Amino acid sequence: MTNVAEDWDAWMGDAGDEASFTQTAKWARIHQAVNGATPHYIELRKNGHRNAAALFGHRRQPMATIRDIARAALLGRGGVLECFSGPVIAAGEPIDALTQLLDETDELAVRLSATGVVFTAPPSTAAWSRHGDISRIFAAHGYRCTPWTTALVAIARSDAALLANFRQSARKGIRRCHELSILVRECRDAADYIENFSRPLFATRRALGIGARADLQERHWWNLDEARHYHYFVAFDRNGAVLGTLGTYRWNGLATEIMSERTMAAREARVPVQDLLHWHAFLAHRELGDRLFDLAGFNPHPADAKEQGIRSFKEKWMGRVVNIPRFARVHDSPQYRFARTLYRRLAPAPHGEQHVG
Repeated sequence: MTNVAEDWDAWMGDAGDEASFTQTAKWARIHQAVNGATPHYIELRKNGHRNAAALFGHRRQPMATIRDIARAALLGRGGVLECFSGPVIAAGEPIDALTQLLDETDELAVRLSATGVVFTAPPSTAAWSRHGDISRIFAAHGYRCTPWTTALVAIARSDAALLANFRQSARKGIRRCHELSILVRECRDAADYIENFSRPLFATRRALGIGARADLQERHWWNLDEARHYHYFVAFDRNGAVLGTLGTYRWNGLATEIMSERTMAAREARVPVQDLLHWHAFLAHRELGDRLFDLAGFNPHPADAKEQGIRSFKEKWMGRVVNIPRFARVHDSPQYRFARTLYRRLAPAPHGEQHVG
């Protein structure tokens, strides 16, 4: 279905740790407005009650960072279906629900002529994703698994308890930033966000050759985020120059990191500005009532020095490490369409009630 059920977000809220903000209709509207992703919703119902669901964004140019998926998808006209931090499985048998959801995803991909499907990760707090057969079920549907890991920092405790749990390198970085009189504050409005967060962020990424398009810096979702799920933190030196950025979004007591970057000035001066930004974000989200902070992940098997550095940074906050593997599939559209048509004709009727679109 392309029109979302009225109770979709309420159900996501009731799902608690099994759900994520990027599976809500609120996020779908932002994603569509900013990135042009058309939302599609799949839900499973049993005995009249929803027990599992998935939100997809259908894009011609994928957001996922799995390079081979992006390259292959861009060769086709059908685009890619992306499910961010999903699906959500809140009740019943997770293996049966996941199997049915992936079957319905196949049908949706065929209907849209999508050249690929990407599940970026299950929700980092979801219990169902720890089931030992998850990878097998994805593999049976033609998906390739890319290992990925994140760390969840328990922030609902005193300053002293937080600091005592960090590695010494984190505490040292925070002290160093205080000695340099670095100030961290949150963006106050859309103009503040564009000038002090977005422009420095994308300027740095262009300088690093990461490929950020210049037009993206003016595209934002401040006015679309009326409930203020998003928060944007900026670090300034004593002269008012931006040294770094750290964004977050929050849902059901979980804050998740996005858009963290050090500017070129901070890199050249070797200022550990991200240490102070993270410390400030921990405290700010604790005051908002959040209990966990998701550090947004790292490669558990670093391929180079850069990935090793990212892993070391994430690990020094001593959060609880959880696996959030990514699953992706690329296919030749005509052959895949024929195979799925044949599947529809031969497959037995699915169990339970379902609604897909």
